[in-house]
Amino acid sequence: MSVYKEGFYFFEKIRLASQQIFSDAIDFGAPVNPKDELWNYAHQLVEDYLYSKREATKDGGAKCIVKLVDEGTAVEHYIEVKYTPLAPWKNHPSLTSWAKGFKGFVSLTTIENFKK
Repeated sequence: MSVYKEGFYFFEKIRLASQQIFSDAIDFGAPVNPKDELWNYAHQLVEDYLYSKREATKDGGAKCIVKLVDEGTAVEHYIEVKYTPLAPWKNHPSLTSWAKGFKGFVSLTTIENFKK
């Protein structure tokens, strides 16, 4: 598998596993625990395709931007990868039942018209 195809593969696996995290909010992501398959996909995506420096978020998570390039068209895709820990909300009534038992979630946001 070529390098960028691998990046798109990781992106797609995380995207397909993403669900709504809270029943009363728009938070959307893939549930993860350290060292599980989706965690490893997100980690590899960041390690191999990091474009911007990693930043800590107020909720104890982290975010950064990765860059994937379509090898057939040379189109660049910029994606924000964000990890949000669930510990602060573990007893929140709107936390969906499927998200309970996970340490956090990874969300991916495609950035249109990204300014380099």
